[in-house]
Amino acid sequence: MSTVLLSSLLSSIVLLAPQDPDKTLYLRMNNGQVVSGQLVALDGDMVRLKVHVLGGSMDIERNLSEFQPASAYRVRMAANPPSSFDSHFKMAQQAADSGLLTQAGNEARAALKTVQGTPEFAAK
Repeated sequence: MSTVLLSSLLSSIVLLAPQDPDKTLYLRMNNGQVVSGQLVALDGDMVRLKVHVLGGSMDIERNLSEFQPASAYRVRMAANPPSSFDSHFKMAQQAADSGLLTQAGNEARAALKTVQGTPEFAAK
């Protein structure tokens, strides 16, 4: 019981800690736990996040497979923001493979916008 209470308290404190809202990711683990923090690095499948706890911060490492599909997708997007047709299309494919159809559609439309008005638009 005290472990659950402590975990809830720490989760609440993490959410109240000062963070840059533009760079903070709110991610859900497969076990239901929510982790919030800034992405430090994505190296292969290892995610390193800076989380804020009790007025301080620490880096944690988790495997990408420990996150729910939508959260893993957000990590990939934050690590490598797409800017070209190919990168948007790759993210659309990854989202579709994870069953994230809304995100896949958004990235497919973003991919087409990158070539809109060019001769290759029809082919893409």
